[in-house]
Amino acid sequence: MNRGICALILAWLTVAAGSPALAEDFVGPAIPYRYTSIRTEACQPPTAKQRRAFDEREVGAKECPGVDGWQLFLVYTDDASWLEFGRNGTLWSTREPLFGTHRFGDSPNVASDGVEWLPPSGEAQTLIFHLEAREPPTANGPGKRVSKVAVISLSGESPLFCGLANTNEQAKLVVEKRDSCNGRLQRLSLP
Repeated sequence: MNRGICALILAWLTVAAGSPALAEDFVGPAIPYRYTSIRTEACQPPTAKQRRAFDEREVGAKECPGVDGWQLFLVYTDDASWLEFGRNGTLWSTREPLFGTHRFGDSPNVASDGVEWLPPSGEAQTLIFHLEAREPPTANGPGKRVSKVAVISLSGESPLFCGLANTNEQAKLVVEKRDSCNGRLQRLSLP
């Protein structure tokens, strides 16, 4: 039997058997996480003061569960959505990188039922969430849907945009590197 096929079968059996020591050699170390929902039933309208601040910007918002004192808002317009998160009266928005410097398609929207907070215990250091957009139309028809995973560093004084990845696995590699986390996020007041 081909040596490569044997290694592949051994890797599959090792992962299936749940042997973490050997499984890491084939699939990399597992990075545990915490997950909070951004589904409609898990979120609530912002307070009256907060709603006025969102209304002034002509956007809608829902407050969803956060962790470690972080407030999480799903913010939206008629054709797009993004996340904003805050604590201690300050709010940071992912709108600028997603609609400007790191735009990857038309009308980006948060495209998952939840967000991931890393690590699973202690102070949250990273926020990961899924997005979907549409490529511009071509002569052959409408543009196809494109998915990305956004990575935000929560460590330090101000959260930073780390970039977009194609998969969760790639996003977690960005988390490990951290040297790409240099995109400033818009800072707003949170009443």
